[in-house]
Amino acid sequence: MTRFRAYMERRAAILGRSEPLPPPASAAALDRAERRIGRPLPADLRALYLIANGDAVDHEHRHLLGGDAWLALEDLVAVHAALREPVWFGWDLGWTWPRPGTAARTRSSASAATTTSVRRTSPTP
Repeated sequence: MTRFRAYMERRAAILGRSEPLPPPASAAALDRAERRIGRPLPADLRALYLIANGDAVDHEHRHLLGGDAWLALEDLVAVHAALREPVWFGWDLGWTWPRPGTAARTRSSASAATTTSVRRTSPTP
């Protein structure tokens, strides 16, 4: 994490001021997050969280990592859980639309003009 600290010092020199970071995540919080995620965090990411728990101060991200927000550990776990949640689609029930061999009408509007197109669906084998 020497490189991160050097980066922050260089950034402060360029900006003419240092930027505050949130306090670090505790080792216990990291262990809980890894249990909830179901795998260990990469060593460098774990070390980064031991420096600061994300880059947001007063809900404003500093975008220190390539222009991306560095999420607080709790937010990282929540996003992981949300992405792991299965998404339901109609085909889980075997639904098909439109039925094979029927015409589907689609309507699109561009500015004031409205066009309707019909496409024929082919039967599934």
